[in-house]
Amino acid sequence: MPNTFLGAPGGQGAATFNSTSEWYKPVGYSNFIYPSSAGVPSGATYLFFTEIAHRDMSGGWGGIAINYAGDGMWYGTTIASSSYATWYRLLDDHNYNNYAPTLTGGGASGTWGINISGNAATASSATLINGQTPQWTTTGSTIYNTNSGNVGIGTTSPQSKLAVNGTITATQVKVTQTGWSDFVFDSAYHLPSLSKTETFINANHHLPGIPSTKQIESEGLNLGEMEKKQMQKIEELTLYQINADKEIKQLHAALDEYKNELSALKKEVEQLKNNSK
Repeated sequence: MPNTFLGAPGGQGAATFNSTSEWYKPVGYSNFIYPSSAGVPSGATYLFFTEIAHRDMSGGWGGIAINYAGDGMWYGTTIASSSYATWYRLLDDHNYNNYAPTLTGGGASGTWGINISGNAATASSATLINGQTPQWTTTGSTIYNTNSGNVGIGTTSPQSKLAVNGTITATQVKVTQTGWSDFVFDSAYHLPSLSKTETFINANHHLPGIPSTKQIESEGLNLGEMEKKQMQKIEELTLYQINADKEIKQLHAALDEYKNELSALKKEVEQLKNNSK
């Protein structure tokens, strides 16, 4: 009956582990070493070290190093029968601003990663880093960008802090800004005459101080600035209405006066008619 070894083709030899005479030759070894022996950039005194190599040990292998008494795990690779070229820190059990690399594609730098700090008993945060520079940080239920970058949703080239290529649905939008249109009610403000406004509209086909269709299509709409301009127009309309109301009242007063004078004239005419009989 042929021999069968778990993980190897049947009939290729006895079930002997780590024998150089079998079909599958050694694939690695484990050891207890100094970090400097393998070039691991660790501050630990000793490492639990496991090396995984080709079956003929001709070079090109990877290694896993675990710091003695904790303090993290490292992964290293080499493509020749020499010392390890690069080590990447996989895990870190301390919170002293040590950044643990994420699982990334080939050629990714070990300076990319996520830093987890704090614990369940204190305020905690998670920070995405790029070249040891914090990019995004979460603290509790808050997430924020810690540098001068932009955020794009539906676009790969955001030109502002938040660029959304699509519809935004919200129950409330708050725009904070300085200055408002209450200067319209200042006694020194000169309210444009309606005749001048009419002349401007006929010549430009939009209200004074309001962007034209061409401007909006090319430059977009500044929501906060437009709200301020629209409020200015509303306040000006209010002043126009107040002035119109005053003029209407004056006209009514003059009309009442004319009515009284007309009534008096009618009485005089009637009296003259009676006297002439």
